[in-house]
Amino acid sequence: MSKPYTKIGAAVILALGATWLGTTWYGGQQIMKQYPEALAKLNTSQFGSIKIVITKQESGFLTSHVNWDLIVTPNPCASNVTFKLSGYDVIHNGIIPSFGFGQIQTHILWPEAIQPTLTKIFGTQEPLKITTDVGLLGSLTSHISSPAAIYSAENQGKLDWKGFSSKIKSNKDATKSHIDFDFDGATMTSGNKQMVIQLDGIDYNVDSTTGLSGLGLGEGELILKGLNVNKNGQILGFKDIKVNTTASEKDGFFAVDIKTHVAQLIKDDKSVGNADIAFNVSHVDARALKAVTDLARKAQHECQPSRSALIQAAQPIFEKGMVATLNHADIELFDGKAHAEAKLNVPTLTAAEVQDPKLGLLKVEVDGQVSVTQKLISALVDMAAQTNGNGQPVDPQQSAQVENALLAKPLSEGLIVKTADGYVSSFNIRQGKTTVNGKQLSAVN
Repeated sequence: MSKPYTKIGAAVILALGATWLGTTWYGGQQIMKQYPEALAKLNTSQFGSIKIVITKQESGFLTSHVNWDLIVTPNPCASNVTFKLSGYDVIHNGIIPSFGFGQIQTHILWPEAIQPTLTKIFGTQEPLKITTDVGLLGSLTSHISSPAAIYSAENQGKLDWKGFSSKIKSNKDATKSHIDFDFDGATMTSGNKQMVIQLDGIDYNVDSTTGLSGLGLGEGELILKGLNVNKNGQILGFKDIKVNTTASEKDGFFAVDIKTHVAQLIKDDKSVGNADIAFNVSHVDARALKAVTDLARKAQHECQPSRSALIQAAQPIFEKGMVATLNHADIELFDGKAHAEAKLNVPTLTAAEVQDPKLGLLKVEVDGQVSVTQKLISALVDMAAQTNGNGQPVDPQQSAQVENALLAKPLSEGLIVKTADGYVSSFNIRQGKTTVNGKQLSAVN
């Protein structure tokens, strides 16, 4: 009774085995085929002075190999002066690749001149580990990392490298991508131990989608967890700087918003303030901006890039105008405060006005305002005096004299106006004329 089922089972196993053999071979062939296509695209559009060249390809059943050279040409006008870094990729086409997946392990062949140093720092670990997973539909997910290590040399100082890890993911046609970068930090100590620089860490995340114009749109966040610079016992730094960006496209116009927040400004291990800044650029012709960015990448390969071609590509941007706005810049420091806001309006400019900056500036409009409290000015003067005096206490009377001397001229000329708790100044530019607090300063000649 069991024999027919045994035969059927054997047939299924044979069929699956044949399918596995065929799809494994096919998957490997597809990955190998895409190598030159992907590198050609990267070399022409992304890397500028960096070019990747395939030197050898070997196709196998379960694994394949690709040898490559990364060639750097720092100066396009001296194309014969290059630097080369070689390596190879191992492509695995195993059981999982049979269902459309594969894995690429990248290995760098470091130059012999730096091998001893890398071995001293990282031991037997790879200084840079790169693994790329190939998805069923052609997506790529690259994992790039560097291990923690400590390097020290007599009379040269010490580096405590905490390492980093990152993930870069994109779909087959690279219209969607995600970057996740996590750096654990580093500490650098000078040979005489008089200076210590401590970077607590960096986190970077971005999600990007290609818009109708071809520009990358989406949101990104950069977090600098902290930085302390200790020089001869005097400490300056910050904690938790967060930068958020949002790039969008609507009705053919590109806009970007940038917000920066500094949670703590540090002096001598104490929090002395914070900062918050918001800035945006809007009403930028998206397709024209894409054309300009493409030309700028191309110019990285050229010895004498065409300035006129770049201006011509940017002309549609100026024909439609654009706006840049500093929504606010607020700083709290040493119990004092400062605030600034401004708006730049670039109206429609003709080709002649773009070619001649003097003509173009006559149409640019700027409005802004700055205010600073007395406490902040006094604190900055005291800090400058302490720095010049190697941290020695500041004579209050002498500090007041310096402050009065600094403010006397701008007050007498009306460039700043005294308020109840500090000073304020407003400014604008119209038809090339700059006005501060209602007083004209200069004009474009």
